Amino acid sequence: MALSIPSASARQWKYDVFLSFRGETRHGFVSHLYDELESTGMISTFMDEEKLEVGKAISPNLVMAIEESRFAIVVLSPNYASSPWCLDELAKVLQSMEGRDRILPIFYHVDPSHVRHQLGSFAEAFTKHEENSRHSKEKLDQWRLALKNVADLSGWDAKNLRSERELVKRIVKFVCNKALQVSPRPIPIEFKAQPTEYIESTTRARDKLTQLLKDNEITVIGVFGKGGVGKRTMVKHVGAQARELRLVHYVIRAVVAQSPDLRNIQSTLANQLGLKFEEEETEIGRAARLKERIMGGNKILIVLVDIWRRIDLSSIGIPNYNELQRHNSKLILTSRSRSVCYSMQCQASIPLPILSEEDSWNLFVEKSGKSFHESTELYDVARTVARECGGLPLALITVAGVLGDKDIEDWKEAAQRLDRSQTVNLEDEGDVYKCIKFSYDYLRSDDAKSFFLLCCLFPEDYDIPFEDLLKYAIGKGLLQDANTIQEARATANLVIKSLKAFSLLLEGTKEGCVRMHDVVRDVALSISFSEDGHKFLVKAGCELQHWPRIKAHGGYSAISLMRNKICKLPKEESPSRDYSSKPYCSHDLSRTLTLSTTINTLPDWFIKVVAEKAEKLQYLKCKGLKNILVEHDRGRLHGLKYLAVIGPHEYLAVLMETITRVTNVSVFKNLEELHLLGVSCLKELCVGELPLGSLFNLKSLKVEYCHDLVNALLSSNLLQRLQNLEKLHCEDMNVMEYVFGFEGLEPEDIILPKLREMILWDLEKLISIWSGPAPNAVFHNLKSLAVSGCKKLESLFTYEVAKCLLQLEDLSVTQCPSLDMVIKSSKEVVDKKIIFPELRNLALSYLPRITRFCSSGIATMECPSLEHLHVQDCPHFTTSTSDFHCLKQFQVNDLRHLRMSKDMDNINLAGQHTKNILESLPQNVRKRVEVIREIENQHHELEAEFFKESALLEAKYHKLYQPLYSKRYLIVNGVVEAEGVATEAVADQEDKTAKERGVPDFWLNALKNNELLAKEITEHDEGALKYLRDIKWFKIHNSKGFKLQFYFDTNPFFKNSVLTKTYHMIDEDKPNNVAGTEIEWYPAKCPTQKILKKKRKKGSKNSKPLTKTENCKSFFNLFSPPQVSKDDEVIDEFAAEELKNQKKHDYDVGSTICYKIIPHAVSWFTGEAF
Repeated sequence: MALSIPSASARQWKYDVFLSFRGETRHGFVSHLYDELESTGMISTFMDEEKLEVGKAISPNLVMAIEESRFAIVVLSPNYASSPWCLDELAKVLQSMEGRDRILPIFYHVDPSHVRHQLGSFAEAFTKHEENSRHSKEKLDQWRLALKNVADLSGWDAKNLRSERELVKRIVKFVCNKALQVSPRPIPIEFKAQPTEYIESTTRARDKLTQLLKDNEITVIGVFGKGGVGKRTMVKHVGAQARELRLVHYVIRAVVAQSPDLRNIQSTLANQLGLKFEEEETEIGRAARLKERIMGGNKILIVLVDIWRRIDLSSIGIPNYNELQRHNSKLILTSRSRSVCYSMQCQASIPLPILSEEDSWNLFVEKSGKSFHESTELYDVARTVARECGGLPLALITVAGVLGDKDIEDWKEAAQRLDRSQTVNLEDEGDVYKCIKFSYDYLRSDDAKSFFLLCCLFPEDYDIPFEDLLKYAIGKGLLQDANTIQEARATANLVIKSLKAFSLLLEGTKEGCVRMHDVVRDVALSISFSEDGHKFLVKAGCELQHWPRIKAHGGYSAISLMRNKICKLPKEESPSRDYSSKPYCSHDLSRTLTLSTTINTLPDWFIKVVAEKAEKLQYLKCKGLKNILVEHDRGRLHGLKYLAVIGPHEYLAVLMETITRVTNVSVFKNLEELHLLGVSCLKELCVGELPLGSLFNLKSLKVEYCHDLVNALLSSNLLQRLQNLEKLHCEDMNVMEYVFGFEGLEPEDIILPKLREMILWDLEKLISIWSGPAPNAVFHNLKSLAVSGCKKLESLFTYEVAKCLLQLEDLSVTQCPSLDMVIKSSKEVVDKKIIFPELRNLALSYLPRITRFCSSGIATMECPSLEHLHVQDCPHFTTSTSDFHCLKQFQVNDLRHLRMSKDMDNINLAGQHTKNILESLPQNVRKRVEVIREIENQHHELEAEFFKESALLEAKYHKLYQPLYSKRYLIVNGVVEAEGVATEAVADQEDKTAKERGVPDFWLNALKNNELLAKEITEHDEGALKYLRDIKWFKIHNSKGFKLQFYFDTNPFFKNSVLTKTYHMIDEDKPNNVAGTEIEWYPAKCPTQKILKKKRKKGSKNSKPLTKTENCKSFFNLFSPPQVSKDDEVIDEFAAEELKNQKKHDYDVGSTICYKIIPHAVSWFTGEAF
C-alpha cells in the first residue's frame, strides 16, 4: 500500500518559519527579524540556540525543526559559506521543502551572483573547504548545488532597500500573507496562564472545563459566576492548557461587555486570525469574511468574555454550533448570570463559586506579601479584613495590595471601614464594590484618584494608551507641580505604577497601554457619577447615532462618546429648559480634545470651546481640521501644550501660514510637543515668518511618514523661533533633501541652543543635514545623534560644525551606503585637530563606502572619554586605537577594523606629549619622525593580522586538543582501560585490595593541589567534588571570554549534572559580564550556607528555636558570581572596592581552572605542577 504524504497546505506544522543563518548575523539582523515575526502574534518562528552552532554536524532536533516548518528563511551573509554546519543545514532545507515557494532567501550584504557561482567570500570559503581533507568531493558538490538552487529562488537583496528596518518590514508582511495563502487556518495566540493551584474551587471548575473540551459531543460551554470571582483568569488558563494538551490548535478571544460593539468584536477576533478588514466594510460583510476564516480552520477555541444578555453570534461571524462541531472547534462563553448561559443554549454550564474562607485567606496572605503569626493581634485583624472581601479574588488581591506594607493601625482602620461600608446596588456585587471603593479611598494622592477615574472614560476592556491618559490628565488640570510635559510624563508614570501595584489597573495587551477590569470599571463609573465624584458623562460604545440629551447645567467635567456612530454635532441650543443639545462645559472640559471622526463640519460653538480651552489637541483623519486651523491662525490657542496631527488631511498643505494673517499675535507660544505622523498632503511646516514668541516653548518635534515634505524641514525663519527645542525626530520621508535650512542666517546667529537629541531615520533623499552656511555655534549642546537609512548622505559634518560638538556623547551611523566619511573638511582646512571631549559611544555599521572617520585635512582627532567603539560591516574602514587619543581603555567589537589594539594606556600617555616633542625638533628630524611613524603604522597593520591569525590558530589547536581531553576522560572515569595496564585477574593477584576503576578523586586532588583553589575548597565541598567526572572549557564566539563546564555523576548533594561558569571579557583579563549556574541543592546539603539556631527567651510561648541562615566560604560560590544588587544600584566607595576585589578573585579562580588545571590536570593531580 502506498504511503500518503500530506501536502503543505494540509499538514499541521509546528513552526511557520525556520531561520537559517550564520552566527555573524545572530545578534543583529536575525534577532531583529525574529522579534518582528514573533511580535505579529501570527508567525511561530524557529531560531536555534547559540550553543547549537558548536559542532560538526546538525543535530537530529534541528533536522526535525526543518521538517516541521512550513517555510524557511535563509539569510545568506558574507561568511555563510565558511560554515560547513550552515551548508549542511541549507542542503537539508532544500531537500525537505518540497515546494520551491517555501524557501525565501535574503541576500544580506552579498551579491546573488556570488552565491550562485561561489564568487568573492563564497569562493574563499570553498577554497578552504577544498584544503580540508575531511570534506569529500561529493559533499562539496552537494553544497555548491544547494547554493546555486537557493540563489535561483526569488528573495530579497538588502542593498535594494532603503534600510534594514524596511527590509524586515517587507519580509514580515510577505511571510504573513504567504502563511495565510498556504492555509486559511487561524494563527495561534498565546495566553500566559496564571497559577491558581491554591484555589480548590477554581481547580475543580478548571478540571471540569478541560474535561468538557475533550468531549466530542460538547461544543458550547458556559462559565458563570460573580464579577471578580476569576472567570477570565480561569478560562485563560484552560485555553493555554488546551493548547499544550493539543485539544485545540488555536485560541482566540474577545470581550463582549454590557454594550456590545460588533465591529470591535469582529476586528479583535479577525486580528488574531491574521484577517484585516477595510474601514468601509459593513458589519454583515465583516461577519461573512470572519465566518469563512473560522470555517477554514480546525480545532479552534473561541472565547467570548463578559456576556450580559443573549446575542446573535452569526452577526459577529461565528459559525453555528453544528458547523463548529464539524470542524472540531469549541466555544466558551463567560457571564455573571446562569440565565445568560441558558439563553445562549450552552450544552454545559460550569459555576465558578466564591472562594472558601481558607482559600481566601491563603490568596490574601500571598498577595499581601506579609507573614501573619496566629498569636498576634495583626493576624486577627487581617482575618477580619479578608472575610470582608466576600471570597472574591479580585477584592482579595486589591485590598491585600493596598494594605501589604501598612502597620497595625492602618489594618484596624481598614477593618472598621469595610465593616461600615454601605454599598449601592451593583447587581449584587456589594462585597467587591466596597473593597474596590476602599482601595480607591486609600489612594493618598488626588492625582492617583483622578487618573483612576479617567480610565473609566474608555470603553470596557479597552487598551488605554498611557499617552492619552497623560493628555487628559493635563487637560483636567492634574499634575500641577510639573513645569513641563516631560516632568508631567514622569509623574504620571509613577501614578500608573501605584495603581497597578494596588491592582486597580492591569497591564494592557499592547505596549504602552493599561486596562481596567470590567468590575473595577463599574466601580469607577459609580464613583464618577456620585456627588463626590468628578461628574463624568460616559456613553462610550453605546451605539449612539445622535448627540445625546445632556442636562444643561449638569456641570460635567468630562464627556466620553467613544465608539459611537454620531455623524454630526448640534448647531444650536435646544429650547428645552432642562436639557441641551450641546454640552455645558465646566472649567476644564475640552482642555484636552482628541478628534477622530468622520464629521464633515464642526459648529461654531465647538470651535469656540476648543479655541478657548484646549491644552492638548490630537487630530486623527478628521475632515473638520481646516476650521480648527483657522483658530490656530487667529492665535486663540495660547494654552495649547501638545499638538498631534495623524493621518491624511486633504486641506493641510501648510501647518502654519503667516502670509494671509492680519494679526501679529504669537502662535503656539506655550506648545511643548508637536507630532506629525502620516500627513500625506503636508508640503511645508511654515510659510512666512512667525511673530516673536511663537513656538517659544517647543521642546519636542517628531515628524514621521510625511512623504510630501520638500526642501528643508526647518527653514531659517522657523529655526529662529525654536530656541528651546531639545529633541528632533525625523523618520521615513521620501523627498526631503535637508533637515535644516540655514540660508539667510548670519554666522553669529544663535540657532538650536538647547537641542540635545536628534534622530534621522530612513530619509531616502537626504543629501545633507543642512543647506547653506552653518552658524558658528550650531549643535553645541547636542548629546545624541542617530542616523540610519539615508541612502544619499555622503558625510555628516563639516569641520566647522564638528568643532561645535563639544557635548556629543553618543553617535550612531548605520545603513548609509553612500557615506565615505563622517567629517568632511574643505580644501582650506589643513593639519587641523578636532576634539570630542564627551564622546563615549561610537557605532558605525553597514557603511560599504566609508574609508576613514575624518578627511585628510584633519590631522588628529581626540576622544578622551571614548568607552565603546562598534564597527560592523564596514569593509574599507580601518583605523588605529591611537587615532582616537583616548585617555581610558575602550571596548572594541571587531579587531578586523583596527590596526592596533594593545598598550592603549601607554599610547595615550605618550600622545599627550607628542606635540611638544615634535615642535622642539629641527624640521629635517621632524620629517624623519613622520616617515618612521608611517613605518610603524605598517607594523600596526601586521600586528592586527597577527592577532587575527593568533585567534584562528588558537581555535584550530583548541579543536585538536579535544580528542586528547576525551581520551583522558575515558581513562580517568574507567570507561576504557589504559594500554599496558594488567587485566583484572592479574590485578587481583598483584593487589587484592584493588577495587577502584579509573583514577579515583582525580579532579578533586588536581584542584586541591593548586594553592589558590585549595583555599576555596572546604571539607564540606570535598564530598560533592568526589563526584566530579570532567571539566571542559570553550571559547565564546566573537568574544575574548570563555565558558567552563563541570560534569558530575548523580550524587546526593544536588540535582544538576552540569554546572557552568561563563566569563564575557572586555579585554584579556577584564571580565565584562559573568554568569553561573543556579545549583539545585538537596535539603540540608548546600555547603555555601549554614543554618544557625538560637534558643528563644525564657517565657516565650513558642518553644521552637530561632533560625538564621548565614553565607559561608565554599568552592561552589564560584557559580554565584558577585553582582551589584538591583536594590543597591548606587553603592559607596568602600563597597565598590570590595565588589571589585571579589570580581577579580572570581576571575582568578576561573582562569586558573581554564588555563592551568584543565590542560595540565595530571601534573596538578600528582603534585608535580605544585
